[in-house]
Amino acid sequence: MNTRSRLLLLLLGCMALVPKTQVMAQTATDPNEGSILVNDTENGIFRFKWWGKPGRTYFIQHSEDLIQPWLYVPIIEPGDGSVKEWGFTSTGDRFFVRLKYSDVATTDAELADFDGDGVGNLDELLLGTDPFSAADQDENGLPDDWETKYFGATGQSASADPDGDGLTNAQELVAGTDPTKADTDNDGVADGTLRLNFQYDTLGHLSGAQEGAGESEGFSYDNGGNVQAASGLGAGNP
Repeated sequence: MNTRSRLLLLLLGCMALVPKTQVMAQTATDPNEGSILVNDTENGIFRFKWWGKPGRTYFIQHSEDLIQPWLYVPIIEPGDGSVKEWGFTSTGDRFFVRLKYSDVATTDAELADFDGDGVGNLDELLLGTDPFSAADQDENGLPDDWETKYFGATGQSASADPDGDGLTNAQELVAGTDPTKADTDNDGVADGTLRLNFQYDTLGHLSGAQEGAGESEGFSYDNGGNVQAASGLGAGNP
């Protein structure tokens, strides 16, 4: 994963800000994405502006003193070859802002899961977790952010099945289903119920079946149309 962050040395109250009337056009060749902080005194806000490069997804972090952890703003900005902007107010005498970005290709940056922990980027920002970290601090086989999203806390058991749908938490993570809801897609069938997709040949004979998890079964027939052999049948499958 190609991710980087830029720390902008912009200290409100201690460094001169760019007045709105003196802002120059930002271009794709500007260093640090052309990042500037504009003091819009007319509207009483600050404007953090940068050049959004196509194919790049931007996240904003802020800190009041560089001592407390950096916090994400719940905003995701895909670059599209134009100037991007975030307007904000601050009553403090100092305020640090920085960009963090990813070059991972995506058509929906909010739904995408850049760290692969089973939680979408925007959901991570709303939860207060890091969309670039799939940490498992309690080493239980479940990403901390995934546990926080569904259970509100870490420390869950990977082998537990709290919703009673036949899938463990670890299996729900892989399947992308909700470990607290037995029927994630509300189709009337529990998530753990075996689903088979059947295939037929041109004569209408059953030629194969594929389990939802990806295991396949194949069938062959004699000249009389009778099943001659079956292959790939998994233990316990019908």
